[in-house]
Amino acid sequence: MPPGIDVDPTSAEILGTPTAAGSYSVMATVSDAASPPAQVSATYIIDITTSGGMCVKKGGQCYANHLCCAGLQCVPASTRALCE
Repeated sequence: MPPGIDVDPTSAEILGTPTAAGSYSVMATVSDAASPPAQVSATYIIDITTSGGMCVKKGGQCYANHLCCAGLQCVPASTRALCE
């Protein structure tokens, strides 16, 4: 994943704010709960065109080294930290 982007291991949500421009190849694999499980994979290209001036908006998830937008702080919550 691009720097600053993560996948929540519980919900599989793609979260965060990219911190560096570039082109990133990401492979996603999903499987079902059948026995035996069926599985499929696909590769995606994620192009980040700029890294300047980005900040996490109110209600957005924040991680280490991410800046919340002006006047906001990264506040821990029960499941993840949010900019409030």
